[in-house]
Amino acid sequence: GDDATSSVLSIARRKHKRITQIALGQDRGGELWRTVHLEMEVGGWVVLQNAHLAVHTVNAIEKKFVEASSGEAGMTRHASFRLWITTQEATDMSVGLLLMSMRVSCEAPEGM
Repeated sequence: GDDATSSVLSIARRKHKRITQIALGQDRGGELWRTVHLEMEVGGWVVLQNAHLAVHTVNAIEKKFVEASSGEAGMTRHASFRLWITTQEATDMSVGLLLMSMRVSCEAPEGM
């Protein structure tokens, strides 16, 4: 499949947005959440690449976003914050995260 990261980086450059890329697949939970939390507060963008390699981590992020949305844990979300996630098909990816997301497909799923 086509990785959308280069397109996201191009958009960020055109809009003069601060962007952080994090390749998933290693246990980076604490570092990952600290980065996402910081960018959430300052309005930066974060690209999580290869989410299918760390579905448990991505599912944990959903829980953090629910807490942030409800005002728990003293978190605020800047209006310019964006979290971009690139992934291949992953049947155990959180449905809740997908429902609260805007989805962009670079390649149609098989059978379409």
